[in-house]
Amino acid sequence: MAHLICYDIEEDGLRKKIADKLIENGLLRVQYSVFLGTMHEYQVQTLLEWLNHKVSTSQNPKNQILVLEVGKKQLQKMLVMGGKPNDKDALLGELDTVII
Repeated sequence: MAHLICYDIEEDGLRKKIADKLIENGLLRVQYSVFLGTMHEYQVQTLLEWLNHKVSTSQNPKNQILVLEVGKKQLQKMLVMGGKPNDKDALLGELDTVII
């Protein structure tokens, strides 16, 4: 299952930690504060616990993270308008190797 994770974090340091953690877990940045990708269930639970801890201890009630499970069918129907096109295979988790 893919996950779409969006955040609104005011503190620069915390925002960077969260972005780095999402990338570390294999999510791709699709917009500045929006990440998308597939993870194993144990990875999802560990990440959600970590994110919840970071937001709940931030002392800023405006900080917020939204996590949404997205099915393959919905991802296949995804439209991207403007900007740099994203690699749909990578977003769907259908790549074994990424060449940079």
